[in-house]
Amino acid sequence: MTDTTGTREGSTGDALGGNPLWGDDWPRVRALWSLDETVLHLNHGSFGGVPAAVREEQDRLRAEAENNPDAWFRRLPARIAAARTELAGVCGAPVEAFSLVLNASAGTTSALASLPLREGSHLLLT
Repeated sequence: MTDTTGTREGSTGDALGGNPLWGDDWPRVRALWSLDETVLHLNHGSFGGVPAAVREEQDRLRAEAENNPDAWFRRLPARIAAARTELAGVCGAPVEAFSLVLNASAGTTSALASLPLREGSHLLLT
């Protein structure tokens, strides 16, 4: 049975206390999102909330783009290049081997398209 916080009866974690994945930090982590606490949100792949600070930065960037679209699009390639360089460093990857993609489907398609497959090749996907 699930209560209104999305916690299963007898589980070791709850939305207000500890959580097996986050331990005692769960309330602090949970507070980063604006998600409805009465719903158990399991899908953050197809669509999902982002931490409030991320949403605020997205809003700031959208406003910047709308305030001066010409300047925004002139600066965009350099900003993307800088983000790519920074994220490659965080991941320990050479920047020339690191790509930013629109979504997981685009990334998967790009990666699969880069494989030197021949007629009769087999792929195992899970």
